[in-house]
Amino acid sequence: MATVNKQSLREEFDALKGEFERLCASGKMTADSRALFQAMLMLFEVLMVVFMEKRTPKNSANSSKPSSQTPKDDTAITHPGANSKGN
Repeated sequence: MATVNKQSLREEFDALKGEFERLCASGKMTADSRALFQAMLMLFEVLMVVFMEKRTPKNSANSSKPSSQTPKDDTAITHPGANSKGN
């Protein structure tokens, strides 16, 4: 699986946000463009938080267990005779 340098990505994102803010302050962005880019920057920031900072601590519910130690899944659809031999 590919890895990403989180610090480098954050620095690049912050630099782009800074450039956007400078363009807005200098009046080079229309109101429509500002709204669109602000929404996109917020979306990218949320995605970075979700994918780069998400941590799931292991506990008894999500740790690796042998199938013999987990409860049977009664919601699975079973077909009578599917496991039988012969016929």
